[in-house]
Amino acid sequence: MTAATHRHHPLPAGCLRALVVDDHPINARVMTGLLQQMGIRCTVVTDGAAAVKAVRAGQVDVVFMDYHMPVLDGFAATRQIRALAKPLDQTPIVLVTADVCMAT
Repeated sequence: MTAATHRHHPLPAGCLRALVVDDHPINARVMTGLLQQMGIRCTVVTDGAAAVKAVRAGQVDVVFMDYHMPVLDGFAATRQIRALAKPLDQTPIVLVTADVCMAT
């Protein structure tokens, strides 16, 4: 099947629970919109400390973590999540950023 003929087939509603961690509301809205189009249920938090708390609560299947955030950045939050007890320490984390480098 080529990309031109591929059709998107969403997951069953509520199948996967994603945590979107981003302090910028537009970036969080874009990420949430994309994930929801794939049938993924999303929760949004705005800093790394809230992300650690959400993962610790055990209601997250995957985390989409911004790098630059107040309170606790994405790398520090990831380290804290990896220090949690099993199986929470194995929660998949995807580091995302909207940084743009401009060459002059």
